[in-house]
Amino acid sequence: MNAVITNGVGVGTILTDEADIEVTSKTDSPDPVAAGDTVTYTINVTNNGPAVASGAVLTDTFTPSTVATLPLGTASPFSSLKYCIKVPSVNNCTNLATQFTAYTSGSPIALGDLPASGSGSNVTVFVAGTLRSNVAPGTNLLTDTATVTENATLLDV
Repeated sequence: MNAVITNGVGVGTILTDEADIEVTSKTDSPDPVAAGDTVTYTINVTNNGPAVASGAVLTDTFTPSTVATLPLGTASPFSSLKYCIKVPSVNNCTNLATQFTAYTSGSPIALGDLPASGSGSNVTVFVAGTLRSNVAPGTNLLTDTATVTENATLLDV
């Protein structure tokens, strides 16, 4: 809603600094993955502008597609799940043991502020999961949903 102001008095909502952030791609490798092996999901996030995306947060949620393929009493096919935010020249996310942080499906991953264009407006996040060794073979074990949001600022006028 646009603000309507007449003689210095008005009611409405003004959006400030609108950013257009989105998950632009998501891939997994290897595919298929065998029980006991690690699969890595590569998630690319972009701020299309026109403003800075303040406090961008990525959430990656894994939902079992076929519960019958999971070991009895487990809610996740992963025995381990970790993430890493790629920062060129600092952390290229090549070492699962030392560069990745423990992750719980559906938890927020803070990306910080993403500029509207140029360097830093794109970020790559890797989420690596080690499949339990006792997961029954099957196809389409998981549905992976990645979403990105920002802390929007609203002003009441």
